Amino acid sequence: MKKTALILCCAALLSCNESKKTEIKKPQIEVQITGELSHEILNKKIECNKTSYEYSIPNFNSNTDADLVLNHEITSLITQDFIDVTYAKGTPLKSLFETFTSRRERILCDDKKIEGFTQLETLFVTDNTEFTSYEIEYSKVNSKGRLLKTYLKPELKEIYLNDLIPEEKRRDVKIIFDANLQQAVANLALELPEGEVQNRFTEQVLNKVYQFDTADFQNTGLSLDFKSDVSKKIRVSKIVELPKEFDFLNNTIVIEINAFELSHYLDLSRVMD
Repeated sequence: MKKTALILCCAALLSCNESKKTEIKKPQIEVQITGELSHEILNKKIECNKTSYEYSIPNFNSNTDADLVLNHEITSLITQDFIDVTYAKGTPLKSLFETFTSRRERILCDDKKIEGFTQLETLFVTDNTEFTSYEIEYSKVNSKGRLLKTYLKPELKEIYLNDLIPEEKRRDVKIIFDANLQQAVANLALELPEGEVQNRFTEQVLNKVYQFDTADFQNTGLSLDFKSDVSKKIRVSKIVELPKEFDFLNNTIVIEINAFELSHYLDLSRVMD
């Protein structure tokens, strides 16, 4: 089986209630964006109790309605634990990140409680005239995950792998991604210590079939890591069920494949020349 670079794979806000989490609704706005959009990476490192906690997120700051669309899911991510914080509707993401990290520092260092997010890492942001895409990897005390998003310009419509698959190529694409998924899950063994533990994991996952459902391609995470004219990677995520004793591993698996290798199977005309 060919291994193809597998393992790494907003702001219409409602006021939070102090005792009850409030869902942040997606902004219902129309945008027409041409050209690249301004953004920055917000970073914060917290050190206490002989442990370092690092947090970084993208912040789209073009001062246009595009920011509301692109920052929405990031806002939803960092505010999901704001059960004891209130903030005004429309609070900028940068201010919310300051609140988020201040709260993290209080809980981790002052209260000495190991709960909530222990890491947020922006893996990349790709922004060009065709699309905006980003990927965030995160860890919480009892879980790990990834957020992959891609928005097609000019409307900033979120797209998924299904939007890039011609009807006659659907079977072929599923075969490709299924094969890569099986190998990607097996490669999680590399994150375990060599010996009995690693062997036990390998034996369990090799005896189970991991596949994409047809519906996955319509809603699973998609990110496009386009660094240059010759470095273009398509990344697709899939949440899988791992053996219970290994649930500390990140079960949001990412399949990464060179875009040029998929050009025969996908319609990439809207995202690359």
